[in-house]
Amino acid sequence: LRPGGGEEVAGGCRYEAWATSGSTASPPKDFTDASSTYGEPDGSYAYGDFSIGSNRWIKGTGYDLIGNGTITKVEAIIPFYLDSSLTNDNVTLRLFNGATELGTARTFTTTYLNDNYVGAQNAHYLVWDITDSSYSPDGSWSWDDFVLLTLHLEPTKVGGADDNHINLDALGF
Repeated sequence: LRPGGGEEVAGGCRYEAWATSGSTASPPKDFTDASSTYGEPDGSYAYGDFSIGSNRWIKGTGYDLIGNGTITKVEAIIPFYLDSSLTNDNVTLRLFNGATELGTARTFTTTYLNDNYVGAQNAHYLVWDITDSSYSPDGSWSWDDFVLLTLHLEPTKVGGADDNHINLDALGF
């Protein structure tokens, strides 16, 4: 039997938790259809672009993860794609407990994003390994930690803005 409904994988179980709420920056730096990122992935995408510059963001909150046993790996997962190739912009993920940023932000480079996520046919999970204890609210992962977390995504303009949309379906772990 799998504990708590997790999906059986080699050596244990995998659990997913998806944002049930969240927010985005104020117009004109907001993501369109931001509420599409709440709940499990369903093929409905929120989108934003790189043209405005700094302070464009979207974040997910309200993670409810119930499980038991020892947590051995934690990843932030975002079903994601770009409309077209980037010239020099990138995407940064941050993790927060309240107003406190945990660990070190993860920036996905232009090359990485272009090689893996261009076009709807290449939509798949953008994955960030946050297993390290510096990302846990109390220094070691427990099942109660997830309700405290906010996953924050920022498209980052470098120089002139790339004429491109970033599309995301959900924000999860």
